[in-house]
Amino acid sequence: ILSGGKPPINLYKLISKLKLNFEKIDLTILDERIVKKKSKYLNYNLIKKIFKNKKVSIYDLLMEFKNNSTNKIIKKYNKSSPLLITGIGKDGHFASIFYNSRMYNKLINLKERKKFIQVEKIGKPFVPRITMNLSLILCSKKILIILNSKLEKKIFYKAINDNLKYRLPINVLIHHAKNKLMIYDGKELMKYNDFIKKNIKTFQ
Repeated sequence: ILSGGKPPINLYKLISKLKLNFEKIDLTILDERIVKKKSKYLNYNLIKKIFKNKKVSIYDLLMEFKNNSTNKIIKKYNKSSPLLITGIGKDGHFASIFYNSRMYNKLINLKERKKFIQVEKIGKPFVPRITMNLSLILCSKKILIILNSKLEKKIFYKAINDNLKYRLPINVLIHHAKNKLMIYDGKELMKYNDFIKKNIKTFQ
């Protein structure tokens, strides 16, 4: 399960160069912008371009959502326990889960059934979006968070010290998925606890 945006691009390019049996891999978009099919802002187009030389299945989330057929994707998640990769935004959002969204409380409520939810125009670009809710995100066997820059690490630091007020959406994910979390800092892939230990001086 792949998020859009700039932070994950380099990692996706690295993955596309690995010697994997891509025919046995399904890629799905974590969140999608509701824009025109050929728009440069469509996450599907970005993922498709990176993996264009691989025989890999890529779900077109925007099309599936419009056709009310996302349930088949959700059923597949329940059986496959996928790997999820996400970056974080400057405001601490991940996927298309923004703190100032009218849908925020609904998106992070674990009592909600697993589903994709459409949110209002928000973020950059300022367009409506489709995103997984937290209940569905937590189906993942492993969740990899990308922290490429000092700013992203600073936001991550704020999140783990947010005292569960959930003002930074990434804090919700950290709190509920610590045992599943992996951190990629642009050079090294680490378990969550190992990353904290390595950067303990930064986080004190």
